[in-house]
Amino acid sequence: MENDALPFEEFIEETTELLDDLEALILKWETSRDDPETIDALFRGMHTVKGGAVWH
Repeated sequence: MENDALPFEEFIEETTELLDDLEALILKWETSRDDPETIDALFRGMHTVKGGAVWH
């Protein structure tokens, strides 16, 4: 059962980092809503979180 917890713990750690990055991107987006790189990064980050959640 400990082996099952390890991937979940990794998911939580990675997702926490991604959410921190997404928070910073959202704050950046609030001041530059027309920046396509920021918008793309937001969508990529959200897609990554969603994809990881499917497995847990």
